[in-house]
Amino acid sequence: MADQAQYEEVYDKALAISEKKLEDALRDGGEELSPFVAVTMIEAAVNAAADRLPLEDVAEMLQNILEQMKEDLDN
Repeated sequence: MADQAQYEEVYDKALAISEKKLEDALRDGGEELSPFVAVTMIEAAVNAAADRLPLEDVAEMLQNILEQMKEDLDN
Protein backbone atom coordinates (compact mmCIF):
# COMPACT_ATOMS: atom_id res chain seq x y z
CA MET A 1 0.00 0.00 0.00
CA ALA A 2 1.17 3.49 -0.75
CA ASP A 3 0.55 4.87 2.74
CA GLN A 4 -1.04 4.05 6.08
CA ALA A 5 -4.31 5.91 5.36
CA GLN A 6 -4.80 4.03 2.10
CA TYR A 7 -4.00 0.73 3.83
CA GLU A 8 -6.52 1.44 6.59
CA GLU A 9 -9.22 2.33 4.05
CA VAL A 10 -8.72 -0.91 2.14
CA TYR A 11 -8.52 -2.88 5.39
CA ASP A 12 -11.77 -1.36 6.69
CA LYS A 13 -13.59 -2.19 3.45
CA ALA A 14 -12.34 -5.77 3.59
CA LEU A 15 -13.33 -6.04 7.26
CA ALA A 16 -16.89 -4.90 6.51
CA ILE A 17 -17.24 -7.60 3.84
CA SER A 18 -15.77 -10.22 6.17
CA GLU A 19 -18.04 -9.28 9.06
CA LYS A 20 -21.12 -9.62 6.88
CA LYS A 21 -20.04 -13.04 5.63
CA LEU A 22 -19.19 -14.13 9.17
CA GLU A 23 -22.64 -13.15 10.43
CA ASP A 24 -24.21 -15.22 7.64
CA ALA A 25 -22.01 -18.21 8.50
CA LEU A 26 -22.75 -17.93 12.22
CA ARG A 27 -26.46 -17.87 11.48
CA ASP A 28 -26.08 -20.92 9.23
CA GLY A 29 -24.15 -22.75 11.94
CA GLY A 30 -26.78 -22.13 14.56
CA GLU A 31 -26.21 -21.96 18.29
CA GLU A 32 -24.38 -25.27 18.52
CA LEU A 33 -21.86 -24.73 15.72
CA SER A 34 -21.42 -20.95 15.70
CA PRO A 35 -18.40 -20.87 18.07
CA PHE A 36 -16.64 -23.44 15.89
CA VAL A 37 -17.66 -21.64 12.72
CA ALA A 38 -16.07 -18.43 14.00
CA VAL A 39 -12.75 -20.12 14.80
CA THR A 40 -12.62 -22.19 11.61
CA MET A 41 -13.33 -19.07 9.56
CA ILE A 42 -10.19 -17.57 11.10
CA GLU A 43 -8.22 -20.61 9.99
CA ALA A 44 -9.71 -20.52 6.50
CA ALA A 45 -9.05 -16.80 6.22
CA VAL A 46 -5.42 -17.15 7.31
CA ASN A 47 -4.90 -19.96 4.82
CA ALA A 48 -6.44 -17.88 2.02
CA ALA A 49 -4.32 -14.86 2.94
CA ALA A 50 -1.17 -17.00 3.00
CA ASP A 51 -1.98 -18.16 -0.52
CA ARG A 52 -2.22 -14.54 -1.72
CA LEU A 53 0.30 -12.57 0.32
CA PRO A 54 3.84 -13.01 1.58
CA LEU A 55 3.78 -14.88 4.89
CA GLU A 56 5.54 -11.96 6.56
CA ASP A 57 2.60 -9.68 5.69
CA VAL A 58 0.08 -12.18 7.04
CA ALA A 59 2.11 -12.60 10.23
CA GLU A 60 2.29 -8.82 10.69
CA MET A 61 -1.48 -8.45 10.30
CA LEU A 62 -2.10 -11.27 12.76
CA GLN A 63 0.35 -9.71 15.20
CA ASN A 64 -1.54 -6.41 14.97
CA ILE A 65 -4.81 -8.21 15.73
CA LEU A 66 -3.21 -9.98 18.69
CA GLU A 67 -1.91 -6.67 20.06
CA GLN A 68 -5.39 -5.17 19.79
CA MET A 69 -6.83 -8.14 21.67
CA LYS A 70 -4.23 -7.76 24.43
CA GLU A 71 -5.08 -4.06 24.74
CA ASP A 72 -8.77 -4.95 25.03
CA LEU A 73 -7.96 -7.40 27.83
CA ASP A 74 -6.07 -4.69 29.70
CA ASN A 75 -9.00 -2.26 29.51
